[in-house]
Amino acid sequence: MEAEYLLVAISPSEQSRRAGKLAVRLAKQLGVELRVLSVMPAQVVGSPLDHLVKPSAVEAGIQSAVTVPDSALRRDLIALNEIVMELLDESRASGVNASYVPLSGSGDVVSRILSEVKRGCVAVVLGAGERRPGRLGNVAEGVAKRSPVPVVLVP
Repeated sequence: MEAEYLLVAISPSEQSRRAGKLAVRLAKQLGVELRVLSVMPAQVVGSPLDHLVKPSAVEAGIQSAVTVPDSALRRDLIALNEIVMELLDESRASGVNASYVPLSGSGDVVSRILSEVKRGCVAVVLGAGERRPGRLGNVAEGVAKRSPVPVVLVP
């Protein structure tokens, strides 16, 4: 049987940062592994982002992205990598076994996240989305409606 784990899906946002921090605490309390998942745009390929992130990210084995011409995308990738590094560092400091699962490519983000909910996943944690007050974002709503395991949405 695969080890039990908690899945946290992140994006380059403050909600994701908060969701990740909660996920580290929950994984520690539950005594399970933490899997940090990000879904990146199709033009992003898995290779070290050595000239955009701290060398420690590459040394830690983080595979992220190559430079792309769009400056907004580049800012998002840098922010995403900062969040991932914070979560992995915080996990290590808390004694939580954590891994990073970058998904690149196109397709339905909700389906891509749910495809990672395999045998052993105890719950999914993600940001609630940044839509109008009282409404969920499309990804949060889709994951919450279709997940076979509990979903924790962080505002």
